[in-house]
Amino acid sequence: MSKHQKRILITNVCVSSGIILAVLGVALMNIFGFCISDGNLSGKLILLAFILMIIGFILLIIATRTNSKYAIYAGYIRSKFGPPLREYYASAGVPNNAFLEFDIFISKNLPEVLYAQEIAKGVYEINIDQKKYTFDMRGWILKEYYIYEIILTKIQIKFMLKKNIKSLCKSLHISEINNLKIEFIRLNGIKKLYTLVEDGQTKVLHKFQKNMRQKIIHFKNVKKIGIKSLYNFNE
Repeated sequence: MSKHQKRILITNVCVSSGIILAVLGVALMNIFGFCISDGNLSGKLILLAFILMIIGFILLIIATRTNSKYAIYAGYIRSKFGPPLREYYASAGVPNNAFLEFDIFISKNLPEVLYAQEIAKGVYEINIDQKKYTFDMRGWILKEYYIYEIILTKIQIKFMLKKNIKSLCKSLHISEINNLKIEFIRLNGIKKLYTLVEDGQTKVLHKFQKNMRQKIIHFKNVKKIGIKSLYNFNE
C-alpha cells in the first residue's frame, strides 16, 4: 500500500467517524437538554455529548491534514452524492510500482498459463515472451487476488459487449483467447491458481463482480472506458 493510498484510507476513516460523532453529539445534546429533568445529570450528559461533538470536529480537521487536497464537500460528500474523485473509489489493491511496469498486453499470443513468481515478500514477477512484468503488492492483503482482478479488468475492457460498461461485471465471450490461467508461486513454495478465461469465456469471481459494480456505478451513460479510470495507479 503506497503512502498516498494510506492517506486516503486514514482520511476516509477520519471523515466517516468525524461526521458520525459530530452529528451524534449535537443530537444527544438536544435530547439530554429537553428530556432529562434532573439538571445535574442533564448537565453531565450534555458535557459528554459536547465532547463527542468536539472529537468529531477534530477528526474532520485531521482528515484535512492527512490529505492536503481533501475537501469535505469535494471529497466525501461528492463521493456519496455525485461523481467522485477517482482516488476515493479506485485505490484498493493497486500495485505500489508504476503502471507501465505491470501493464500486460492482452493478445491471442498470451500463453495458457501465466506464472507469477514471488521474488520478494509481496512482490510478484511474470515473464511473457522474455518481457518481465513486476507487481509490487507489499502492504496489501489479498495480493494475488488483486493481480488477478487487474489483469481480468484489462481483458473485460477489451471485450466489453458493444462498449456497454455494465458488461464489465459479467462473464464475456473472448474471441482471441480460449484458455488463460494465472498461477502464483509463493516464496514458501505454495501455489495458487486463478482462472481468467476458460473455453472462451471469462471467469468472473463474485468478489470481482462486487468490486466492479462499486466502480462502474460512477460512470453513468459511459460506453467506453479505460483501465486507468477504474484504478488510481501510481504514475
